[in-house]
Amino acid sequence: MADAQVLCRSLGCGPALAAPGHARFGPGAGPVWLDGTHCTGEELTLARCRLHTWGEHDCGHSEDAGAVCAGERRTGEGGAVRA
Repeated sequence: MADAQVLCRSLGCGPALAAPGHARFGPGAGPVWLDGTHCTGEELTLARCRLHTWGEHDCGHSEDAGAVCAGERRTGEGGAVRA
């Protein structure tokens, strides 16, 4: 949930409500860029979290993570974010 909290915050979409894994929203395609992301939940962006080197991974798209945000955009528009 800490990683999802940082992602939702950085996108301006309100607090994280859930952090489903196992490709809950469908598996991605192409290269896996992030693996081993460890956030405290206080960071402003994922780049400030402890990360493995971009592109280095030991996983597949069946493990893709997602984030469900509250949808409180700064512009006043609501909506879900898939990441």
